[in-house]
Amino acid sequence: MLKWKKAGLALLLGIFILPLPLLSSAFVAWDQDLFLTLFRYHPSSWSTALAVLTDLGSMILWALVVVALWAFRKRNLATYLLITLAITLTVYVTMKYAVDRPRPFDIFPIDPLYRPFDPSYPSGHAMTVFAAAGIIGAKEKRLLVPLLVLAVIVGLSRVYIGVHFPYDVVCGAALGLLIAYFVNCLELEPLQQWVRRGLGRSGSTRGRTEP
Repeated sequence: MLKWKKAGLALLLGIFILPLPLLSSAFVAWDQDLFLTLFRYHPSSWSTALAVLTDLGSMILWALVVVALWAFRKRNLATYLLITLAITLTVYVTMKYAVDRPRPFDIFPIDPLYRPFDPSYPSGHAMTVFAAAGIIGAKEKRLLVPLLVLAVIVGLSRVYIGVHFPYDVVCGAALGLLIAYFVNCLELEPLQQWVRRGLGRSGSTRGRTEP
């Protein structure tokens, strides 16, 4: 079996298997207790920093990174990251509404940093930042460790600001890394050649028709 097919199978298994513990009321209760422990007892002095750091998992921010990479002629990496983000967005939006887990503030009388309107599982921010860290780190090895450290901080921030349970973040991280692994297994050169040939034909056509 081709490597990308194995990676795709691993991703599909993660999508279907990771939500299964949420069917156990005992596991859900444990996850909720862990959330309350983390949310209530982190230092209040972290609040400002967490408010900034949590946005580093934003899909919009990483889309801007794609634009920056393209502008600085890192187009191969930009293409890989763009595909990674597209798959990530599709996966987490679909899973959120399929699982439909309530947010912590829907269950407990807490005051989160803000109140997202969509369901809790999985953490889209965690999935996005781990997927981005995984694909960029696979192509630029020196960036892998710092990006993964950043991803862990962003993931923890989602719990500390009161918008996700710990298991939402763990699964978001796992799925993000699986998406990065899948995309890293893809061979983009044939697609890029096809795009270049298409652009070349388009340019030739314009050259013949323009006066």
